[in-house]
Amino acid sequence: MNETERLSHALRAAVADIRPDPGLAGAVVRGAKRRRRTRWTAATAGTVLVAVFAIGAATSLAGKPVGEVANTVPAEVWMQGPTRGSLGGDRAFLDRALAAWATGIQVSPNKDHLIGLTGQAHVYWAGTTPAGPTAIVAEDAVAGGERWPVLGLLVGETPRLVTDLPTVSLERRDAPVAFQFGDGDLVTLVPNPLDEPRYLSPAFDRAEPGGRAWLPMAGLDGVALTTLPAGSDPADVRVAATPDPDIRDAYFTYPSAHYTGGFAQQSQGGPVEFGPLSRETIERSDEALLVPGNTSGSLWALESASHREVFKEWIDPLARATYFGYETVVDLGDGRTAHAFPFWQKPDHLQLLVVERKEGEPDRVFEGSVVQAEPFLATAPLPGGRTLVTSLFGEVSHTTGGTWIAATGSAAVLPADATAFRVAGTGFPGGDIPL
Repeated sequence: MNETERLSHALRAAVADIRPDPGLAGAVVRGAKRRRRTRWTAATAGTVLVAVFAIGAATSLAGKPVGEVANTVPAEVWMQGPTRGSLGGDRAFLDRALAAWATGIQVSPNKDHLIGLTGQAHVYWAGTTPAGPTAIVAEDAVAGGERWPVLGLLVGETPRLVTDLPTVSLERRDAPVAFQFGDGDLVTLVPNPLDEPRYLSPAFDRAEPGGRAWLPMAGLDGVALTTLPAGSDPADVRVAATPDPDIRDAYFTYPSAHYTGGFAQQSQGGPVEFGPLSRETIERSDEALLVPGNTSGSLWALESASHREVFKEWIDPLARATYFGYETVVDLGDGRTAHAFPFWQKPDHLQLLVVERKEGEPDRVFEGSVVQAEPFLATAPLPGGRTLVTSLFGEVSHTTGGTWIAATGSAAVLPADATAFRVAGTGFPGGDIPL
């Protein structure tokens, strides 16, 4: 999910009365000075989301009498009634959970955003999960005449607060959040007051229709639960109320492993600033490197070009962020061109995507090989046994086994008989790189 789409989702899910400007949500856009960048930063995206949730109670009541509670769903959905779950009758555990909640929020990394707390806390759900005894606590909060439950997840016989979320409006009875916790954050727990079906997708898979397979979660009296197999990456997990959701239907996932980094890091799935790339690389994202001899222009200068259309099989529609970097353009002859881009949707998975165009239309999309992320260096096979080498800050030269051919720029097409290349510049490998 990109930054603008996620913000749009957050506004709708957390503050039902706020509607973002229609122009805010968009498709995947290039990281560029003159285009809205698709990137997550703790200083921007996370702060914006927290600010939306924190001010939502005040701003959504514009024009309504002060003190009027605007929600139509009664507070007892979260705050009253017997505790649900298999440990709902264990008074000693519930008391420990409430005590741990009261202590934990005092030192919460999100404490500045836990506004309007009333001190009236209730254990909504308590049960046994693969991570041990677990409780979801809700505390009533009032701000600007509107009520908000602040949710917290506590785990262990001696409960410990592992996540708190100042994000749930009582107007959304389904609470569109998914807690991730336990060993490796492999346990996913979703508050589910209405006991409706919930679905989990473990990862993006290009072979699946729509890019993701959706599995039903187990219902456990007020929650839905799934435990991933060992080796799974919780950052890949998405949760929804339907097995074929769009961006607005996907739930937020909050990995406990990143709780100490605060809501900003949790909402991003980790401490992402510029992903795997540096600020210097990001700032060059609007550039196009034309390989010497090239007579074609930038792919994205063409009105018909669209990242989502050209690379649709490679894009996770529910990614937290989607980034396309600078473009390398190669004239292949016979009316064909190749256009290569650094691409990432996960901070630990940087790729080089290449599209070959024939007479102006996309013909083939494939993945190259990233040699290193910073400074960026990658290669890609081209027709006729040739190899594209692209770097942002280096100078590329090559050899065919004897004399070295002098560098011609930051990007080059090496002939089929090239055996190795070098890249001159700070931070690049110092020796020969074999082909």
